[in-house]
Amino acid sequence: MSNYRLSDLLDMSIIQKLADSNFSASGLPMTLTDAIDGSFLVKSGWPGICTYFHRVNSLSVEQCNISDNYVNEHLDKNIIKYRCNNGLWHIAMPVIVAGRHMATLFLTQFWFDWEEIDRQYFIDQAQKYGFDKDSYLSSLDRMPVFSNDKVDYIVAYDKALVKFISDLAEQSLKVIEGQEELKKANDLLEMRVSERTADLAEVNRLLLLEIAERKHFEGKLRELSEIDHLTMIYNRRKLFELMGFELEKTKRYSRPLSIIMLDLDHFKKINDRYGHNIGDNVLRTTAHIVNEMLRKVDVFARYGGEEFIILCTETDLDGAVALAEKIRFTIEKFNFPLVGQVTVSAGVAEHVDEFSESALIEKADAALYSAKKRGRNRVVIARN
Repeated sequence: MSNYRLSDLLDMSIIQKLADSNFSASGLPMTLTDAIDGSFLVKSGWPGICTYFHRVNSLSVEQCNISDNYVNEHLDKNIIKYRCNNGLWHIAMPVIVAGRHMATLFLTQFWFDWEEIDRQYFIDQAQKYGFDKDSYLSSLDRMPVFSNDKVDYIVAYDKALVKFISDLAEQSLKVIEGQEELKKANDLLEMRVSERTADLAEVNRLLLLEIAERKHFEGKLRELSEIDHLTMIYNRRKLFELMGFELEKTKRYSRPLSIIMLDLDHFKKINDRYGHNIGDNVLRTTAHIVNEMLRKVDVFARYGGEEFIILCTETDLDGAVALAEKIRFTIEKFNFPLVGQVTVSAGVAEHVDEFSESALIEKADAALYSAKKRGRNRVVIARN
């Protein structure tokens, strides 16, 4: 495997959105750093005590560097919970891609509710490093405080997030390596043609063989870039490609277009109780059930995790709602092996002239969120 970094494989703006959502839900600051040079890839929710004091002071940052080196020396495939040299709690998780440590996710800068904070220690810190004592202690007072159970719950969620990032990066790596293999095949084709120009018949024979190989590689590459290999439906990248085409067609010919966003209810509990293999089977089965209910002109894709999107061409809002209800009812009545009953929530939105791809998805996502808030296992319509 070439020495790719995580930022070479993934769009960090998407990971930043995940980090921001994670912080909004948990209140625990999070960072993602490059494993090679320690640079920040993602940072969300950092309190002022590190942003304006520890990491910008030439003396205190030395203590940060000592703590960072400790993590690098001891972090393998396990989680490290530690108190840094500036007195704050942190948790580090490695992001392993194809067997290589590419990045580290930190849950950072917090207290446990069982400990008594030694304020005199931080008063001494302020004097030692020349910090403004009142501002420094004010930042200290804004540090989040959690129970052991709350931290364990957040860690369990972020372990799943780390696995998601790792899996996504591995899929991207496969695409890149497929492109490299394709280039090697093309280079090999040129070399072989140049070596056999003396015998035209032999050259033509070899050329046909290489064209067949190239088509094979191109087909594999196309599959890697368009298909979600767990559910064997379109992936997010292909969804946006087709969605742009359908929106243009809808605007040009004034035809209806609707979108359904589906989300499996309590999917994390399924993974936690039965394991990820059973969870994967639920995702595959759900995709198969839905796919059998769609027309050939509909676009069905895995949007991420347990979320799916159906792009309903030539379909108004009423038609999309009817389809969503039919899907919800069918899945509710299906007996999933080992798991039993599984339900889905759905948000439905119809395209209007000013909507972009992202705006249409946001409408459906807001309706899906409302369905979750209203008790799940229901369809909610997004109003324009």
